[in-house]
Amino acid sequence: MRYDYGLLAILSLAMLVAATAAAGYGTSMITLGTYNMSVTQGGSQAVAYKVNLSSGGTWGSIVNVINSAQLSSEGVTVTLSTPGGEPPFSGMATVRTGSGTAPGSYKVMLNVTGDDHSINTATLNLSVLAPAGSSSTGTTVQTTAPPTSPTTIVTSTAQPTTVTSVYPNGYGSGSGSAAYAAVGIVIAIIVVALVIVLAKRK
Repeated sequence: MRYDYGLLAILSLAMLVAATAAAGYGTSMITLGTYNMSVTQGGSQAVAYKVNLSSGGTWGSIVNVINSAQLSSEGVTVTLSTPGGEPPFSGMATVRTGSGTAPGSYKVMLNVTGDDHSINTATLNLSVLAPAGSSSTGTTVQTTAPPTSPTTIVTSTAQPTTVTSVYPNGYGSGSGSAAYAAVGIVIAIIVVALVIVLAKRK
């Protein structure tokens, strides 16, 4: 009987750990203060962004510019004041252009990754203008996210565009991976407890 009480305590602890881990999964959403920006060649401008929790619990979210490499090659750089945290949090994205950046249209794609491995994207439409007094025919540059997304569900509205992707192989923030590990530990505890019970009853 004492053994049964001990087993019950172990199983109760395992269920508590599982519930705590499950509560940590959260889906985040990023919004911008404006979705259209004009910057003169060689100039810079900042836009505010905010990350809110749309579902689940908070274990931290990560913000990044998914097409930063392509933008950098075109003379456009983006700096984030707050690259991550527990929602809700906010920050400023500073967009800088070089003197050699071609006038035209660019897309700046800001992603937030929740610990449930989902991604939400807000797109900033950037117009680079030639300095006053100079002539330019202008260039339109079409930028897209790297073709590494697995299953993607796209919901398009006027502003913003929301992209939610599910990564099945553990991609995402470290806190989400920690939650998966906790669930694995719980399963191991339950299996060991059941093996002990069967051995005692033989």
